[in-house]
Amino acid sequence: MSTLPRLHHEHNASVTLSLTDFTASGSTAQVAEFLTRVCEALSALPLDRMEREAGVLAAEGAGVTDPTSAELLSFRYGTVGPGLASWDGPGPDRIPVDAVRDVAARYFHADNAVLVLTGPPPAGAAPSAAARPTA
Repeated sequence: MSTLPRLHHEHNASVTLSLTDFTASGSTAQVAEFLTRVCEALSALPLDRMEREAGVLAAEGAGVTDPTSAELLSFRYGTVGPGLASWDGPGPDRIPVDAVRDVAARYFHADNAVLVLTGPPPAGAAPSAAARPTA
């Protein structure tokens, strides 16, 4: 989000244990531009800013779920996947660049994305798999 230019409409991003969420409201053109810029940013992460962004995450208390849920997930899954939610780990300032690249490649792509609109889709937007006719 820090690489996006100043936009003159409401937009935000958030991260939870199972979801990275980008939201925007505005005209069809504004929302389309926002989505385009987010996708461009995700495909070319500013890894040279990792030290600065780690400071932001640390200041915001980078926890992704509440402590009770984190403990329950840990009891259910052990120290694997969602069970790691209750573990602090090394801290955002010690995340290797290769780990960031791996997570981005694994999760931030079109096959793992959902677009929800409350208005008409922007011109040229690809229809969702659910909206595509089947043969």
